[in-house]
Formats: sequence, C-alpha cells, structure tokens
Amino acid sequence: MKQREEGLIFDALISFFVSLFGLKDPPLIQAFKDRATCIIFQARNEIELLEFKPSTIAASALLVASHELFPLQFPSFETSILSCEYMNKENVLKCFNAMLEMVVNEKNESIVDTVSSLSTRKKDIKHSPKLIGFYCESKRVKISQIQPCG
Repeated sequence: MKQREEGLIFDALISFFVSLFGLKDPPLIQAFKDRATCIIFQARNEIELLEFKPSTIAASALLVASHELFPLQFPSFETSILSCEYMNKENVLKCFNAMLEMVVNEKNESIVDTVSSLSTRKKDIKHSPKLIGFYCESKRVKISQIQPCG
C-alpha cells in the first residue's frame, strides 16, 4: 500500500512540475513523465533518497529526464523548478546530481556491456566456418560440387 501511495504522490508532483513547462504535445508529455518516474524508481534502489522530500525527488527526476530528452530546454526547465517558492535549491541540485550520476553510470555500463557482447560475438565468428572465395575453410568443399537434391 505504501508504494502505491508513494507512486500517486510522485505522479501528482510530476504532473504539477510538468505543468510549469508549458509543453503541449500529450505523447511527449507522457514520455517525459514516464522517464522521470523510471528514474525515481531506479534511484530508490541505487541512491539514498530518504534525506530528500518527495517534491525534491520528483523535481530532480524531471530535471534529469529533461536533461536527456530536452537538452536545449533544460536551462528553462531548471529555472522553472528552482524558482518554485517552496523548493530548496541546494537539495534539488544535490538530488539532481546524484540521479544524473546514476543515469550516466547506467549508460556507461550499458555501453560496456554492448561492447563486451560484440567482442564475444566477434570471437565466436572467428571460430565459425568462413567462406574464402568459393571454398568453406573448415570443410574444404567446393561450392560448385554441391548438387541439388531430387
């Protein structure tokens, strides 16, 4: 029950902050909200968030999402959030930096995993039979010698 309540609180806060940005495209707004929500739930597992208020967490997640999705509008979004009367600028920036670091590390790990996977595939390909000219290196059968069945 507590997670559901937290989810509703974050959803309401995210909707409030998004309304400050003046976005008009509903699919874009939904993608923005979804990314911020994803960042929040990922951060719950990777960052100590207990020191931050839910509004700070939601605002920071939106800033990270805007940094990814709308880099040109990021300064404007940041100004909108930080100018909110009850937002503690220092805490928002501290939470934002922690979340941004988490997202960057996730992307770096993903890149390393992809490169490792490609490297492994390349090794596998090296050990598979290769066609050189019209010959299969491992079988030494000339392709022209293969007869159709039936």
